[in-house]
Amino acid sequence: MYTAKAKNFTGYNMMQTSPKAATGPSSILVKFGEKIKPVKIKDIAYIKTDNKWVQLVTFHNETFVYNKTLEEMERACGESFYRVNRQVLLNRRLSGKCCKLIPVNSFFS
Repeated sequence: MYTAKAKNFTGYNMMQTSPKAATGPSSILVKFGEKIKPVKIKDIAYIKTDNKWVQLVTFHNETFVYNKTLEEMERACGESFYRVNRQVLLNRRLSGKCCKLIPVNSFFS
């Protein structure tokens, strides 16, 4: 069904590519408690970094920690995200809505 692209956390975090998608992963596998959960890239509202780790925040206000750099996530997410500053990638679907959905202080922590 899916092909693993990258592994971290002894195999828990992987980027997945859909068989239909020719460019980049369609979802990311993250460790969520004792389970592994796929998070679709299109469901991620924004990604922010705290040095080495990134936090993926979904449109449903779920937060996941992922062991990648922001630069790696920027390459993986491609054109669907843009870099707001050194610490944040914002989903282009949020354009013009981010002030209503996301607290400003979450960008500047």
